[in-house]
Amino acid sequence: MNNRKKILLSVLHSLWMILLVFILQKSPIIFNYEVNLTQNLWETEFYARFGKVKNQNQFTQKFFFINTARSFEIDDETPSETANLRTNRAQLLSVLKTLNENKDDFAVIFLDIFIPEAQSATDIELQKVVGELKQHKKIVTVTNVVNYYEPMTNLPSLVKSIRFHSNDYTLYEKNMFGDALSGPAYYPLSNSDAFFKFNYNVRIENKSRKQAPLLLYECIDSKTAKAPFGFGLFYKYNGDGRLYQNIYIPKIILDNNSLHYVKDETSAQNAEFLNELADDEEFLTDKLSREPGKIIFIGDMSFGDVHYAKGARISGPMLVANTLIALMEANNRISYLYLIFLVFAFSAVSYLTFNPKILETESRRKIKFSLLHSIYQYLISKSNYLILLGATLVGIFIFNQYIFLFFNLIYIFLLSKLINWNKKSRAAFSA
Repeated sequence: MNNRKKILLSVLHSLWMILLVFILQKSPIIFNYEVNLTQNLWETEFYARFGKVKNQNQFTQKFFFINTARSFEIDDETPSETANLRTNRAQLLSVLKTLNENKDDFAVIFLDIFIPEAQSATDIELQKVVGELKQHKKIVTVTNVVNYYEPMTNLPSLVKSIRFHSNDYTLYEKNMFGDALSGPAYYPLSNSDAFFKFNYNVRIENKSRKQAPLLLYECIDSKTAKAPFGFGLFYKYNGDGRLYQNIYIPKIILDNNSLHYVKDETSAQNAEFLNELADDEEFLTDKLSREPGKIIFIGDMSFGDVHYAKGARISGPMLVANTLIALMEANNRISYLYLIFLVFAFSAVSYLTFNPKILETESRRKIKFSLLHSIYQYLISKSNYLILLGATLVGIFIFNQYIFLFFNLIYIFLLSKLINWNKKSRAAFSA
């Protein structure tokens, strides 16, 4: 095979590797290895920025969080086997009325409170206020997803760190605010129950549903996402020809430490408790008029709705905020420059994998110092994997894309072994 055909084969194989990168993101199997590796890389970036998270201050000021943790009350109507706490409806109604009267002063509200059905006159009033806000695309409500997942048992030691998640037994529960601008905030978990990746459109009960962060983004940016395609890997917006990843690993920009209930010299107040706002309506009105354009989150920030996310405990509303930030920053948009970079990187890996003689010849190059010669030989022998590592780091720190290094390493390792086995088999047959 001449060199031109070798290069063409390598380019075609690089396209196959790029397709694998996106397909593997859809895998329901999440390795703790991937979660930990991603966390370590982000920590490296954090220290490289001298203890600062990129864009954290910008989004800390952009959001306003209303914490319902002090507004829980006993719900005597709840069955004994389920949680019997609920958010104080009167306080919630008071705050939502204030927001409705000042709807031009903020961007959108995410109401992370699930109410299955109206049970009182206050609930009916809540429905009316939320309905009016929805007419102006000023609020997104949450629907409930119940996943009857049972962990896999008796796993062999090789796959102990794997946890399999399936939507086959997942039910979708509507709330009393209706289907319009209402969506779930559902994500698969790693073995340690840590939040890792997110599907902006998720298939539940054989129907693709837009998740709450995507609905919020549509309200903010006046865009409408089209139905996902390519096995649910990609989607587009109306009037936007660019391609977006449906499955994405969002970075944690905001965490619970980003909540500031009191203004001080270093940070502005961006959080308040629901009961405090219900008692002081003027505070919220003044806040909105002084700082227009806020994205408002209403939900439990500190009591029961707490999850693990890459080594940290974080509230459910915060998870939604971070997945929304990824959309606002267009981090899930597939850069054509990134694809071109992957074509070159994966073509180089493919070429060296299909033509190992190049590495064998280069490794015989003599270097004066024995130590340097040993290091050089090692680097040449591992050049495929080093290129993959470099491609991963460039993807993460420059393009905000997270390819699954582990799977690519295994794939190239097995492919190299297969090529070597085929080469030895042909030599034995010829002899």
